[in-house]
Amino acid sequence: MWVDPGTPSDSSDDLSTTVAPDGSYSFTGLVPGKTYRVYEDLPAGWIRSAPAGGEYSVATQSGDDVTGRDFGSYRKASVSGTVFHDLNASGARDGGEPGLAGRTVYIDADASGDLSPGDPTTTSDSSGAWSFTGLAPGSYTVRSVEPDASWHCSAPAGCHHDVTVTAGEHASGKDFGSYQDVALSGTQYDDANGNGTRNSG
Repeated sequence: MWVDPGTPSDSSDDLSTTVAPDGSYSFTGLVPGKTYRVYEDLPAGWIRSAPAGGEYSVATQSGDDVTGRDFGSYRKASVSGTVFHDLNASGARDGGEPGLAGRTVYIDADASGDLSPGDPTTTSDSSGAWSFTGLAPGSYTVRSVEPDASWHCSAPAGCHHDVTVTAGEHASGKDFGSYQDVALSGTQYDDANGNGTRNSG
């Protein structure tokens, strides 16, 4: 934590202190009649959420005990899973079922139930794995896109994941199962000699 008694462009006279285990900090012995700029250095991977401007400007008078100059920060969250080929349409990944590459997975930001402009998207890799990183804490609905009408979602129930992540959380195992229609065909023929074989000619 830092306090600057001068100008923002001159950090040579800045004072620093270390935040205590409970998150508290303090500066003592400051000179009255000055306006101090209070700010913090964030570790890599952390995002400041308060104050709105990122710092406080504090004008002091003799004997002041200024409190409540609090800083909020958080780490980004992530969500991940796999799209797999549900060969037996069981709704579960069993028997070594393979991943499906090149599948579009998206966050349904507008709650439309379909992929819309502005919805964040990602693509499953060669093993079917996908992820969204750099997410703010909150709730998200994640869906997968079937490539054409012959493919169908088998997992999860409802074909979407409702995920709530806290700061720094990695929510994994959000898998999607997908299976393809089966075609069956043959020919009915006149078995003229009754031998059970379709003879040529």
